Amino acid sequence: MSKEQSLSVEDGNRLIADFLAGVKLEPYYKYHYHDDWQRLMPALKKFYLLGYSKNKSAKWSKQYEDHCDTIDNKVTLYEIMPAWSALVEAIQWYNTQSK
Repeated sequence: MSKEQSLSVEDGNRLIADFLAGVKLEPYYKYHYHDDWQRLMPALKKFYLLGYSKNKSAKWSKQYEDHCDTIDNKVTLYEIMPAWSALVEAIQWYNTQSK
């Protein structure tokens, strides 16, 4: 999915929940990653920890670092929606990569 094709808040929250937990634990409307830093931060941390995986290509590593840099820049704005959007985009990218 390209940057121009953004997800709704509900779909983005569902994407984050699936990434974080691996399964849907609650109805999607109970996810509040877009407006609750305490919920969003564990998902951000999980994405950052992906970089510690071994056997990743140089191309994967560069793209991953670019996503981490974008997230870092958005988090430093102290506004949750830009950070949320950057994480959703990063997870979409990650989901297209071979595992």
